[in-house]
This record gives sequence, C-alpha cells and structure tokens, in this order.
Amino acid sequence: METMASSPAITKPASIMMKLPLATANIDPTTKLKNFREQIQTIKDARKKTIVEKINNRITSSNTKLTGKMQNAIDRMNNVLAQIATKEASLATSGSNTTSLKTALANAKIAVAGAQTAVDTQKAKTYAGVITDETTLGSVISTLVHQFIQDIQLTHSQVKNAKMAVVAAMQELVKISTVTPTVTPSI
Repeated sequence: METMASSPAITKPASIMMKLPLATANIDPTTKLKNFREQIQTIKDARKKTIVEKINNRITSSNTKLTGKMQNAIDRMNNVLAQIATKEASLATSGSNTTSLKTALANAKIAVAGAQTAVDTQKAKTYAGVITDETTLGSVISTLVHQFIQDIQLTHSQVKNAKMAVVAAMQELVKISTVTPTVTPSI
C-alpha cells in the first residue's frame, strides 16, 4: 500500500473541492475536531473508521512536529539576529558605515516576524471535514490531507524566506567587517 507522503501530488477538480465544506471558520478548533471525531464514529465499516482515525491522528501529529521544527529554526534565527545587532552596534561605534547592515537587519527582523506569525497560525489549525456519508469519505479525507500539505508548504516557504533574509544580513555584516574604516590623518 502506497502512503500519501510518497505519492505524487494529486489534484482534484475545483468542483469537488467546492462541494466538500470544511468546518466553518467561526467554530472553535477544538469543537471542529470533536465534531469530526464524532462523525468518524458514525462510519459503519470498521476498516474505514480505523484508516480515517489514523489519517486524522497523523495529520495532527505531523502538524505538531513540523511546526515545532519550524519554531526551533525561528528561535535560532532570532539568536543570530541578536548577535548581528550586537556586532552592528560595535561596528557603528568604531566608525564603520553600517547603513546597509541596519537595512538588511531590519528586513530580516520583519521576515522572521512574518514567519513567526505563519508558524503560530499553522500550530493553531485543526483539520476536520464534514463527513456526510461513506461514499464521500475518500474525497473529504483527500481534501483534508491536501489542505494540510498546502498549508505546511506555505508556512515552510515563509520560514525559508526568513532564513534567506537572515543570511543576507550575515553577508552584509561580513562585507562591513572586512572593510576597515579609513582614518584621515590630521595635519
């Protein structure tokens, strides 16, 4: 049996996606998940029920694990930005022109803050569909899995962009650090 992670991306026609309502946005995420789990219990086929429960648990655990890794990366980026800011301050006091480094540092902080917001939002998401009957079960679960994959990929891309902004700030620091300030001799 092939797993969802190893299979290529499957695209569903827009008409199917529109017919499958995910839980409404104004309901509490824990309530959505509770309702979804209650709907799972209405499935008569025991095999389908266990498969749906496993997929639901796998989505939840994967979301927790992946957002945890992304949070660790953001924490490391914040530590690096703090070190860069310290070095920028010492370079500024020694007379170096740090304007470009300040700009790169500000851009990196904005990118990291955006990534932090995306990770926090992803952590709070729950994935629960509306199971009307067993005939639409496969498409509901498929929609949930694909939505989770899209959301995680979007969040990951924001974390990658933040990392690239931090690397740009580090490169700017290296440029400024290698250039020694010129002191004009007084006559």
